[in-house]
Amino acid sequence: MGVLNVIIADDEPLAREAISKYLSEDSRFEIQVECADGKSTLEAVIKNKPDLLFLDIEMPELNGIDVANKLNPNLPFIVFITAFEEYAIKAFEENAIDYLLKPLNKDRFHKMLDKVFQLWENKQLRLDISKIDVLRLLRERPKYLKKITSKHKGVITLIKVDSIFWIESQGAFSKVHLERKTELTNLSIKQLEEVLDPSNFIRVHKSYMVNINHVESLESYFHGEYILKLMNGSQVKLSRGYKENLKRIIAQYE
Repeated sequence: MGVLNVIIADDEPLAREAISKYLSEDSRFEIQVECADGKSTLEAVIKNKPDLLFLDIEMPELNGIDVANKLNPNLPFIVFITAFEEYAIKAFEENAIDYLLKPLNKDRFHKMLDKVFQLWENKQLRLDISKIDVLRLLRERPKYLKKITSKHKGVITLIKVDSIFWIESQGAFSKVHLERKTELTNLSIKQLEEVLDPSNFIRVHKSYMVNINHVESLESYFHGEYILKLMNGSQVKLSRGYKENLKRIIAQYE
């Protein structure tokens, strides 16, 4: 029985440690290199030609999608690691054979290893059926996210979207305002607008989005603008450019 050579690429030490630990429990896999950024990952794959690459989507230098784009399609099996469900479909556009959501689940991880080894043993690179299996799982998931994540100093915090009062753009990131605290997520406000349920979350400003379930009252402001008062005492401005969305907020009171 052969052994698959593996490269682990993730900027979070705890994630690399978990992947390494689970791999050590299966003698069919041997770790060649561990990388913490996209640039060193690309170099390591070209140099070592692994059979399997665990590839975190969000990494410095080059992200996982960029790394996959630069690799020869015959190299290697790729399993994407991500904290965000919405990246899963994008992963399959890059010929990944599977994806794993953080925090990693041990049983799910070992089932994935069985599938990878079977494909490798049969030399059936990137079988369509592997994509079909996971895409079926994706279809069974809710269309919009129920949770998002905040990552700080290697710790991933899961945030229920229902607990979000409003969201503030921070360039490529977003500050999520909860009832009594804030968290920073590495999704932009535009990305959040695409993955949060629009019946609950609406854009009220180029830099703000609110959860209408937490809007307490509206007050007219200057030049057709409004101030939204939220149930936690926060106040968010609705600008004229997003005045159409005012109707959706008012509708909840009718």
